[in-house]
Amino acid sequence: MRYLFKKYFIVTVSLFCLVQIIPAVTVSGSLKNFLIASGVLGILLIIVKPIANIILLPLNILTLNLSAWLLIIAITFLWSLVTPSVSISSWVVEPFTLGPITITSARLPSWEVVIISGILLTLLMRLFGWMLD
Repeated sequence: MRYLFKKYFIVTVSLFCLVQIIPAVTVSGSLKNFLIASGVLGILLIIVKPIANIILLPLNILTLNLSAWLLIIAITFLWSLVTPSVSISSWVVEPFTLGPITITSARLPSWEVVIISGILLTLLMRLFGWMLD
């Protein structure tokens, strides 16, 4: 039970950070909808991910763990389809300068935002999981 609560807390905090970082990922409604959305994502990560990891084990070995990232992206997309309060839309990245590097504005379609949000969500969950261990 403690494991489930810890996993739910990590997913909820990671999802909150993701929504703050990427404005194209939105959870509409109240705090209740946000908690339900993080619960659905947690259930997908606890139930679907291990089963898919077992099925994709040969591909995972062959691609040197690339299929694990693809699985997280697929789970993120499935989560956005299953949960009605979650929407992932296209994102217009504002231009910015980071030292000598200047990034111009770009319009990312929703499928690219799903890829970025899946990768960022994984990194955030690993960071917060590491902080709580």
